[in-house]
Amino acid sequence: PMTFVEHSDYDEISVGDILYLKDLLQQIESGPHIMILNSRKDYKIKARHDLSERQVEVLFKGGLIRWLGRYLKDDGG
Repeated sequence: PMTFVEHSDYDEISVGDILYLKDLLQQIESGPHIMILNSRKDYKIKARHDLSERQVEVLFKGGLIRWLGRYLKDDGG
């Protein structure tokens, strides 16, 4: 889940716009701020995620079931 930093950016999106999340995993890994490009209007939107470090870890492990499986395996369970 992401939210726009500036609420007014919601008004900049129209039907038919194409939004790009370039290098999303790298952006998530580097911090809570995400840059979204509206390619039709050449407009950049600043967003942020509110994921915890553990949620980011789960995402990078491929989801909760895969993360839990690896966690239990590493823990000897």
